[in-house]
Amino acid sequence: MSKDPSDQIIDDREAGRSSGIGDNPWNKLAGEFGGEYSASYSADDLDTLFIPEGKREAYINPDLLDQLNCVKAFIEKNFPDWQKDDSNRLILYPGSNSDGTMVDVFGSGVVHVDPDGHALGFLERKNLETKHMTIEEYIGNMPGGQQIDILLSYNAGCVPESALERLREGGIVLANNWHGSADDLYAKERLEMVGAVVYESKEFVADEEAESLLGVEQFVYTPGGIKPNPTEEEKASGTVFEQYKSPDTLWIFRKKPVESE
Repeated sequence: MSKDPSDQIIDDREAGRSSGIGDNPWNKLAGEFGGEYSASYSADDLDTLFIPEGKREAYINPDLLDQLNCVKAFIEKNFPDWQKDDSNRLILYPGSNSDGTMVDVFGSGVVHVDPDGHALGFLERKNLETKHMTIEEYIGNMPGGQQIDILLSYNAGCVPESALERLREGGIVLANNWHGSADDLYAKERLEMVGAVVYESKEFVADEEAESLLGVEQFVYTPGGIKPNPTEEEKASGTVFEQYKSPDTLWIFRKKPVESE
């Protein structure tokens, strides 16, 4: 049987179900026929309809897990201040939704920051630390002098300047590039790109190879299909669009120390 909710509606009607397991949650939302279901519906019904099945609870992203394990191995090998556990580190995952992957790699001290309280509820049931607010609100409420050790921006947009200001010297920012987050961080003078973990291979790359994965590439729709890196003539005869070269690759940035005058 299909797991698509719209298919479930058809299946239930054909089976003539009216109650019990397999009830169609749309009935409660629509108040079908003015019946008993028209009075109320629950958050679980909304979950069934609108949240992908794998994300109706705290979940682990296996691709991100592999990338983060590679990141951790790299920073522990190359940065002496990361070679021992420190329970006082502030590790932030803004825009986490109900993703608990960071905890599997960096421990239970990870703070999941998201304005979606319902999504955070899944993490709270696992006793994970959450803050129901935007990252800007979280930064604004930080005690004076407190600094961030690691921040992950995963499909969450560009990291705000206020967060980068609170990142300690030697602190780490991890970002993929779905919303241009990695491109934006690469342009920051106070950050250095130390490498990236390629999505497809889950291997660490550095320097020119990591840099080459940043940015966008152009494509053009033509009668013969989609062509990458179009010529000017091809651009004139089709519809041009851009997309990020490697949006799921995870880049590693480190805050540079302040140079003494």
